[in-house]
Amino acid sequence: MNLKKILKNKSGVALENTLLFMLVIFSMCALLTSLTLVGFFQTRINQITLLNEVELEQIGEEFIAIVDAGGELPEEGREYGNYIAKPVQSQSSKAMAVWHKNNTDFGAAVLYVEAVKEDETVKVLYWRYSLPSHVIPPA
Repeated sequence: MNLKKILKNKSGVALENTLLFMLVIFSMCALLTSLTLVGFFQTRINQITLLNEVELEQIGEEFIAIVDAGGELPEEGREYGNYIAKPVQSQSSKAMAVWHKNNTDFGAAVLYVEAVKEDETVKVLYWRYSLPSHVIPPA
């Protein structure tokens, strides 16, 4: 047998090429599937985060309305769905901190609002999110 004739023959490479192309196509499909799943779960995370932020905004706005009306939060706090809002000691203004219901023991407030009423208007002094050590929940 002539060695040059065997090396020029392309019929023995078809099976290897088929397996290689199948592997490339499978890896591309796996990549597209994983990117689709990551995008789907990131969208769900963003939706949940947005709903939580909207709920916190509503709690803060309600506190501003309470300050505007001249009222105060009860000492034991007020429950709002997954959150609990409690008044916090402040020097010359009214302050409120919001915690997750299941996370009041750790001292990580998810919202801190401090406001004062001046000349028929409410002035917001602080409006901060996620304060791990700034506010300690009252006992």
